[in-house]
Amino acid sequence: MAFRHLNCSPSPIHSLRLLGRRSLLALLGIVVGSASIIALLNIGRSAADESIRAFNDLGTDTLVVSFPNSPQNKRPVPSTLNTDTLKQAVPAIVHIAPITIHSARVSLNGQIAEATLVGTTTDLAPALGLKISEGRFLSDFDHRETFAVVGARVARDLGAKGNPLKVGDLLRIENYLFQVIGIAQSLPTSSLMPVAIDESVILPIEACAACDHLRRLAA
Repeated sequence: MAFRHLNCSPSPIHSLRLLGRRSLLALLGIVVGSASIIALLNIGRSAADESIRAFNDLGTDTLVVSFPNSPQNKRPVPSTLNTDTLKQAVPAIVHIAPITIHSARVSLNGQIAEATLVGTTTDLAPALGLKISEGRFLSDFDHRETFAVVGARVARDLGAKGNPLKVGDLLRIENYLFQVIGIAQSLPTSSLMPVAIDESVILPIEACAACDHLRRLAA
């Protein structure tokens, strides 16, 4: 005896034809719902990444030590900092950079900008995550050189129309001429960052000390 197999289940296309608009609305709801879930997941992931980045930028692994100078404090501020000895004493320190901060007027070809002079060493760049857009940062061989790394905002203020600041230009700071060896990328500030890089001109710490000494003698 032969048996004939009958397929009684309707095809999907046939079902869609029978249900008409309700099928189309159901499919549209599924598509919109799936797209919304994917969008929410992507937004949540982006927000989480941004929150983590902002939290890290606050300096969660950064320690700032200052030497306040006041009439009540009779102890003199140290003129040098032996960073190698400090790294040996505290092995957990990855980067350490002494800084001195002064304000000054910087000029180039008639353009004038108010800037913060930051005297420091080569370790400041990795400590702050500073990147250079042109040229280079200070090196271990620049201790007594009149070199300067210029922050993004100061570089814009000193650049004339059609003649932007460039590596090799000579900046006038106080009574010194400093050669530009690098221009820093814009770096957002945070509450624990000791300096605003965009507003600064970064010098070897010995050269910055010389500028401050000259200003005190002239005052």
